[in-house]
Amino acid sequence: YHFLTEKHECQWTDALTATFGVDGCDADTSTVVTSLDVYENGYAGSIPTEIAHLSSLHSLRFIGTDLKGEVPTEIGSIAGLMFLSITNNGRGLTGPIPTQLGQLTGLMGLWLHGHSLTGPIPEELGALTNLRWLSLRDNVLTGTVPETFKDLTSASSIELNLNELEGSVDFLCDANLTGLETLNVDRVAVECECCTCCDDSEKTEEDDRTMLIEDIVKGLSDSVSLSNSSSAQSRALQWLIHDDDAVIPPEDVERVKQRYTLAVLYFSGNGEQWTEDGYHFLTEKHECQWTDALTATFGVDGCDADTSTVVTSLDVYENGYAGSIPTEIAHLSSLHSLRFIGTDLKGEVPTEIGSIAGLMFLSITNNGRGLTGPIPTQLGQLTGLMGLWLHGHSLTGPIPEELGALTNLRWLSLKDNVLTGTVPETFNDLS
Repeated sequence: YHFLTEKHECQWTDALTATFGVDGCDADTSTVVTSLDVYENGYAGSIPTEIAHLSSLHSLRFIGTDLKGEVPTEIGSIAGLMFLSITNNGRGLTGPIPTQLGQLTGLMGLWLHGHSLTGPIPEELGALTNLRWLSLRDNVLTGTVPETFKDLTSASSIELNLNELEGSVDFLCDANLTGLETLNVDRVAVECECCTCCDDSEKTEEDDRTMLIEDIVKGLSDSVSLSNSSSAQSRALQWLIHDDDAVIPPEDVERVKQRYTLAVLYFSGNGEQWTEDGYHFLTEKHECQWTDALTATFGVDGCDADTSTVVTSLDVYENGYAGSIPTEIAHLSSLHSLRFIGTDLKGEVPTEIGSIAGLMFLSITNNGRGLTGPIPTQLGQLTGLMGLWLHGHSLTGPIPEELGALTNLRWLSLKDNVLTGTVPETFNDLS
C-alpha cells in the first residue's frame, strides 16, 4: 500500500489502482485523490469522519474489511461522489443510514448491504435521481419503504430484502421507473405486485452464495462493466452463479476469483468460437484443467497450475481468441508465464499486468498487429522478468525507460512496431 511512505499520497496504493481503484487511492492528473478503495487488506476499525475532507472523491469503497461503528454522516458532504460501496464487512456497522446521503445527488451506485444497520430507510434517499444501483439488503432496517423512492427514475436495481420492513411497495409498481429491472423485498411482510425476486421465506443457502460471490466479484471488476449484461464481466458473473456445474462455495475466495477471472478471459476473447476442443473452459473441471493436453508439459493452449491448484501459467495459442486482454487478468497473481500467440488481439496492453510480481515470461506476439497504444511503464515493476516479447504489433510512443530496471531480463523483443524516440540509456543496466 505504501501508506505513510515518502511517496505522493496518490501513490499510496496497489499497482491495480490506476484502473480498478482498488487497494489504495487513485488520483486525476492534478494529483488530487478522486478514488479511495480499501479491499481485503486487514483494515479493522471505524471509518473516520475526516474522510469527508477528501472532497474530490468520486468513488469510495470498503470491501472485505472488519468495520465497526456507524456510517459517518459527513460522507454526505462529498458533493461529487458517484459510487459508495461499504459491503462484506463482517456485519460490524451499526446505527442508522445517514439522512445526509440524500445530498449526494450525483450518486449512481449505493451499496450498504450485509451490516447491522437499524432504523428506517431515510426518505431523503429519494432525492438521488441519478441512482442506478441501490442495495440495502441484509440489515435490520425497519418501517416502510419511503414513497419518495418513486422519484428514483434512473434506478435499474433496488434491493431491500432480508430486513424487517413492512407495508407495501406497490407505489413503485405504478411509478414511471422504466429502467427498473430488479426490485427485491421480503414478500412475507411487504406487499409487492411487481417484484422480480421476492423472498417468501427465510434467506436460503443459494441466496447467501449469490450475495457472497457478487461481493467478491465487485472487488475484481468495475461496477459499470458488471451492470452491462452483454459485457464479459457480467456474463462471467452470471455463469459463475447460475451455470457453473462445479458450484464453487464462496468460502473458497481464491478459487472464486481464479475461476471468475478465467471466465472473463473466455468471454472477452469470443470463447464460443475457439477452435480447439481440448480447452474445457467453462466445464465442471477444475479451472486448472481448462487446458489442451499439451499444457502439462509445454504450458501451451490453456492454463497450468502448481500442486496447490493455483494458476501459474496461462497460454493462449492459435485458438481463435479474438478481442482484448481483460484487465482482470492481473488477479491471477501467481502467474509466472503469460503468453498470447497467434490470436486476434485488439486494444492496449493492460497496465495491470505490471502488478503480477512473480511473472517471469510475458509473450504477446504474432497477433495480427491489433495491439495499439504505448508499452506500459508498469512493466518495469516486473523485476523477475526473464523474457519479454511484444513484437509484431502497432505499439506507439517511446520505449519506457522503466524497462531498464529489468535486470534479470535475458530476452527482449520490441521489433516490428511503431515505436519512436531514442533507446533509453537505462538499457545499460540490462546486465
